[in-house]
Amino acid sequence: MNAARAKNKDVTRDSREVVIPGKLRFLEDLLWEWVAIQERSIRIWKGKDALWWYNERVSVGGFAGAIWKSGGIVLEEYSTEKFDGGGAPTKTAKTVIGRGDMDFFLGGRQFTMEAKQCWSRVKIKKVKDALAQADRDLTRCQRPGRYVRLAVVFAALSLTGRSTESDIAEWTRQARELKDCARAWVFPGGGRNLSFSWGDNHRFYPGVGVFVKRVGS
Repeated sequence: MNAARAKNKDVTRDSREVVIPGKLRFLEDLLWEWVAIQERSIRIWKGKDALWWYNERVSVGGFAGAIWKSGGIVLEEYSTEKFDGGGAPTKTAKTVIGRGDMDFFLGGRQFTMEAKQCWSRVKIKKVKDALAQADRDLTRCQRPGRYVRLAVVFAALSLTGRSTESDIAEWTRQARELKDCARAWVFPGGGRNLSFSWGDNHRFYPGVGVFVKRVGS
């Protein structure tokens, strides 16, 4: 096999992983179902479309699908009371009617989550920033103490050039080093050439990760 063929074969191989801290072990089946849904989307659309290069609403819908397949029940985009303002609620804080991203029931637990979407470069700073923002949004949610609060970030890798194994390897290395959150990612071989152009801007979107942080006790 010549060098060009070897390089092409390496670039198009599948890559998937789920990394979960012990305290979030109850999310393992859910995250593997999420990986399977992402892989199915790129396979059915023959590498020309995928869930991960749209917006937050589509990403939340895909996550909901994984919850249903894991045996859960999901409530999305519902009206709810939230504390007004962007900081932590105070005793005198007023409430306003807002939108909740998702509540769900799975494995005997009740969850509420706030989600963010980001377009990550090889360095995952945008992932960290989005997790912090989702964490702040959770402080505004009015939910009883029995709810497990989750900050969730969907991060599509966005590259200026055609994806290489070195780009993906570096991104996943940084993702593994994130502490205190469950994370999963998938880079299907059939999606490595997924790209989009607008004006002079052309980018590739070879795959996606999801990061889930438990907020509070």
